[in-house]
Amino acid sequence: MKLLFIFYLLCTIFPEQKGDFFYIGRFLYINNISRTFNYLTVSTADGFYVYDISGDKLLMSSWVKGGVKCAVFYNDRVYLITQDNRLAIYDGFLKRMEYTAFLHRPKSIGINGEVISVIDGESMRFFTRDGVEMKSSQDTLGMFWCGEKVNLKKDDNSILFLTPFKKYNPNVGWIDYSVFYPWMNLLYVGTLGDGIIIFDLQLKLPLDSLKLGLPEAEFRKILPCRENLWIISKNSLTLIEDAPVFKYFIAHRTPFLSCNNFVDGTVSGNKVYFLTEEGDIVSHDSFNWTVRKHVVDFPQAIYSKDGTLYIAEEQKLKVLTEKGNIESISIAGITEISSLGPFVLLLSNSGLYFAKGDSLFSLEDSLGYLNTELLHISQYNPHMVTIVTSQGIINLKDNLDYEYFVPPFSPWSCASLTSGKEKIVFGLKTGEIWVLSIKDYSWTKYKVPSPSTILSLYLQNDHFLYILTDLGLFLMRI
Repeated sequence: MKLLFIFYLLCTIFPEQKGDFFYIGRFLYINNISRTFNYLTVSTADGFYVYDISGDKLLMSSWVKGGVKCAVFYNDRVYLITQDNRLAIYDGFLKRMEYTAFLHRPKSIGINGEVISVIDGESMRFFTRDGVEMKSSQDTLGMFWCGEKVNLKKDDNSILFLTPFKKYNPNVGWIDYSVFYPWMNLLYVGTLGDGIIIFDLQLKLPLDSLKLGLPEAEFRKILPCRENLWIISKNSLTLIEDAPVFKYFIAHRTPFLSCNNFVDGTVSGNKVYFLTEEGDIVSHDSFNWTVRKHVVDFPQAIYSKDGTLYIAEEQKLKVLTEKGNIESISIAGITEISSLGPFVLLLSNSGLYFAKGDSLFSLEDSLGYLNTELLHISQYNPHMVTIVTSQGIINLKDNLDYEYFVPPFSPWSCASLTSGKEKIVFGLKTGEIWVLSIKDYSWTKYKVPSPSTILSLYLQNDHFLYILTDLGLFLMRI
């Protein structure tokens, strides 16, 4: 039985239907936990998550403004109390949130399928399953509860084996326990910074842990690393490994990670490099962290190709070879770096430059798109790059052929883009997602299901789109 529960935690987070979203925010900051049959619902500082334990998968998740105090899942709906004390119902089929009532001092919420019960201060209030308040008292038999009514307190004898009520993670530091939720012979323990730990109450031993989320809310960029992903934030780095497994590295807490203010990153072989606002370069090789202090002044971007690092400063490009040699190229205003075939591409205020060894040249296109203001360039596709200009979109192939596209949006509204073999995806500052099919040149529009600003995109296997926003990470199937 214990081994079965460990297997349950290795669940997939990939959406199954085209257009479906999953949300990944600060899940590791746990406010509350509940379980109904084979569904585990987690309330967090940013929203909620529902796991289908029997199906080993994330069933639904949503960002909720201000966060969620407690939540219960029942029959494709999540009944929840927000941090600002409102009763809300999330319909998993319609993917819509409805706020139904204001509460005073809510402590717990329960649901039995027909009646919602809320312990509000010293009184109990009842609502229909659609959130309409009922004047008469109702039977609470068979209710699934979340909140103070079911959680164990720290003076409960059955959990004294957990004292002191905190744990130590070498990459994060000391983490306080936030909630103790019993279910049969299991104890789900939520933490404020390291996810959920599952204990066997009889053996008083941990069975496994559930970690999903991002340590902070100041996000920068998605960095793919083979089958894994890095999420670069201002003061932390999150590695999402295939399974999925989330690993957190916190500036000045993780051993030897002695810098912060990360702005960009790049991958070279088995090494990952991160650039900071102070011009430091941090490298990670799966085991060790190495920091090189103040390598550049006024850093803008970093890119790696064939073992060589290209680092953009305000007025020049620095090239660091594998042997440690440093060369400088005078190009001002480089904002983004990519590659195409054997070339490194430098997107700058003065145009697009192709670099290879000691050679540097620019390219003229027939409509002069590359002579206008260049806004963004795609990465991670070695055979094609897409460039957003003030005039429109131009695709460059590795044989230097090119083609134009007229987007159904203003190029100035584009915040990020990514490309695969069959699709090019554009994320707008308004939260809109536009997908261009390379096969038939058709456009499809999506919308991030929250009022957020898109920061970075990454398209995996032409079907799974990772969207980093100012609210967290969204995963959409396209």
